[in-house]
Amino acid sequence: MYPQGRHPVPIQPGQSFKFTVLETLDRIKEEFQFLQAQYHSLKLECEKLASEKTEMQRHYIMYYEMSYGLNIEMHKQVREILLYVSITVCVVWSASVMVFTGSSGGQTPQSPSVSHTHTHTHTRTHTHTHTHTHTHTHALMCVRFICMNCSISRTI
Repeated sequence: MYPQGRHPVPIQPGQSFKFTVLETLDRIKEEFQFLQAQYHSLKLECEKLASEKTEMQRHYIMYYEMSYGLNIEMHKQVREILLYVSITVCVVWSASVMVFTGSSGGQTPQSPSVSHTHTHTHTRTHTHTHTHTHTHTHALMCVRFICMNCSISRTI
């Protein structure tokens, strides 16, 4: 990764430690060239890493957009499935009401009556019994069932 550094020259037995100006300039020049080569190598590596980072960010954004789009599509399909299930439940419920009331294919189904008896006992000694009869058509019940899931119906 880094250029090889220069090897120090061993000192000869008769050589003194005094350097001439030219020798000192040569050593400074060699050291400068070594540092320049090292700088160039590090600069290339930095540029390579920067381009890899940019590429990774581009891939991240692409995958994020794809996953977001898939998530939105999945939620749309779930809402459609819930709507179809609620419609199917209404159709099955209507068919069971027709069978229960004895309606045939050419006739309009009778409205089912549902009776509720409420008994209230108070702390005093009297008891009240109330009977309520509610009549709803099967179509109205289907509409109410779908309206319970109105967020599904509105968003599709």
